[in-house]
Amino acid sequence: MRYMVQVKIKVLNAIKVKRTITGSFIEGDEHKVTLTFHNPSYFPLYGVEFIDNPPKTFKIIEGSISGLLLIPPKGTSVFEYKIKPLMGVHSFGKLKVVLRGPLSLFYIETYIGNPLEYKFKPKIIPLRERRLLTALVTAPFGTSKARITGVGQEFTDVRDYVPGDDYRYLEWKATARTGKLKVKEFELEAHLRAIFILDASKTMYYGIAGNTKLEYSARAIATISKLLLDRGDYVGLTIYLGGDKYKIVPLGHGRVYINRILDALASIKPYSEDKRLLPHIIAKSLIKGTAWGYNLVILVTDLEPYDEELYRELVDVIAKAKELRNTVCIISPYTPLFEVEILDGFSRALHRIYTAKSWEAREASLKIFTSKGIPVLNVGPHDIVEVIMKKIEALRFHAAL
Repeated sequence: MRYMVQVKIKVLNAIKVKRTITGSFIEGDEHKVTLTFHNPSYFPLYGVEFIDNPPKTFKIIEGSISGLLLIPPKGTSVFEYKIKPLMGVHSFGKLKVVLRGPLSLFYIETYIGNPLEYKFKPKIIPLRERRLLTALVTAPFGTSKARITGVGQEFTDVRDYVPGDDYRYLEWKATARTGKLKVKEFELEAHLRAIFILDASKTMYYGIAGNTKLEYSARAIATISKLLLDRGDYVGLTIYLGGDKYKIVPLGHGRVYINRILDALASIKPYSEDKRLLPHIIAKSLIKGTAWGYNLVILVTDLEPYDEELYRELVDVIAKAKELRNTVCIISPYTPLFEVEILDGFSRALHRIYTAKSWEAREASLKIFTSKGIPVLNVGPHDIVEVIMKKIEALRFHAAL
């Protein structure tokens, strides 16, 4: 019996395993996982148990991750199941295989295949909330424009010549008709330049898998970036993973640029809770990822844990950014507002009381920012998109200056 098991083990080690995932590679969508086993030997392999090793946080919605291998000699066997993944980088481990002897008197466990990593993009949130749509209905979809005297791309009017105007823009027909020098006036296109700096350190992962502060923040950035890029605005992104790990996506525009933003958000993987280099990364991203002139910089961070020294360094780097004509706003996912989502009944009521009391302490700790004119907007899971969009629309006028 042991001899037969040893033969099966040799055959098992020769088995070639291929795992493929088909789907949109966007979080929450249905994906099909296909396991293909190929037996290159002349020995059949029947009744061997296997268990796949997907990420524990993924939801299995159809089929099973375990089964029995029934592979004929020189043959192939295929198994399928369906999952709903979470955003970010996730690893599938090796397959666990259990080989049992006759009558199950003994068994051997081994692993086959190779571990693989897959990236899943954040889902872009449909803008369905009435309040948000009301705020945006007056906003110019498409290219945003501002009436500024100068040379642009679109002719708007004819006016009297003023000493200093360029003679190249004289309107000769109007000049001949009126007997006075007339010049063409154009409308300058005002493109907003928005730079998102996302704190993706480990404190942003607190919460239930699929509904953490980081995941809500990434969805908000993806949604707003697509809206801005569709308008013709410029968008940049810096992702800080904690410690000395970060990724910068420089300012870019065009509808296809959203793919680069989504790829960067899909590459997020936990690294560290250490945020001491966050001010340095902000400064570096402003140097490398922005353009000269007005930029709207939105820092998304939970500002946790409380660190007065870090706060002062953030104030210093933001003050320097403002000197370079950048407007900086901090959007802070507030942990208690995310925790209350998982509670109900009496527990939910008690947590709301706790949230109200802790809010006072948080406001006091953030005075180091507000006293220097740096707005910090505390947000929950349901208002993060709306808060950021209202801030962007309120500041859009300055993009033309």
